[in-house]
Amino acid sequence: MGPIALLMTIAACIAIERSARYRYRDAAFFRDYFTSDLTYLIMAVGFGLWTGLSYVTPLTEWLAGQVSIPRLARLELSKWVLIPAGLVLVDLGNWLAHYLMHRSNTLWEMHKVHHSSRVVDWLATFRSHIGEQVLRNVMGPMFLIAIGFPLDVTLFATGLYGAFGVFQHSNTRLNLRAIEGVFITPRLHRMHHVPGGTCQKNFGTVLTLWDRLAGSYAPAGRESDVFGVPGEVETYPQTWFRQFVEPFRRLIVRMTLQHD
Repeated sequence: MGPIALLMTIAACIAIERSARYRYRDAAFFRDYFTSDLTYLIMAVGFGLWTGLSYVTPLTEWLAGQVSIPRLARLELSKWVLIPAGLVLVDLGNWLAHYLMHRSNTLWEMHKVHHSSRVVDWLATFRSHIGEQVLRNVMGPMFLIAIGFPLDVTLFATGLYGAFGVFQHSNTRLNLRAIEGVFITPRLHRMHHVPGGTCQKNFGTVLTLWDRLAGSYAPAGRESDVFGVPGEVETYPQTWFRQFVEPFRRLIVRMTLQHD
């Protein structure tokens, strides 16, 4: 069900973004660097499936057999309780990963790839360095795995989280102000992609709760049409291969300078 929710959200966002009435700003479907971001999409899907098979499933099953304390999967709770709870915990795990990427200079070099997109739309969701994908895929479901959520709920909640991420990045101007007290909307998340002070705000994907608790929540203000890496909007590489290499190149340069 998780992949279905993700595909349905992508289809809905594409349709809304093609509507002059509801899109935030004009942008061609085959915009600049479309193929680069399509490559990221294919990688994200493949890496997500690989993570589910090689990390989430084996670790969940191993803990179920090794840990003697009660596991949530054994309580036979309703899916109507487990799925929303799982989504909240996946959101928390990803919030922590996102927060760390803005606080660690090393991780920030990886995360710059995501912020480099000059257009924030459904496809920009998937622009992320392989290093970021590893971090998010490990930390995102970690609370569900640790507590012992049923495997199917963990995988569904992760897919549902991905659907929220696509919608959050969508190039839409839907009037969702009524829910911004609880949920991160596209309008709130666009502030995070503005290369200014708000780049350090609104790290959440689903809930505003974590940002409110951490003091990193910012209500939507005047919107901007400029997105990109702070201080490098015009200069940060945009093609897939150069973006793959760039964080490593910069980290090597930094280590070399530190040893001189």
